[in-house]
Amino acid sequence: MRAGDAVCVIEAMKMETTVRAPVTGRVTELRVAAGEQVASGAIVAVIGAE
Repeated sequence: MRAGDAVCVIEAMKMETTVRAPVTGRVTELRVAAGEQVASGAIVAVIGAE
């Protein structure tokens, strides 16, 4: 993925927020599952160098 691409979409109070990649690379780890609650500031994905 490239910097600015959508990594995931988080829903809060019926509003969706798109989380975008801050850097170019490859998603190497997802730290949350679909439907799981995510705390503010939590790391949801790890992006490694391409």
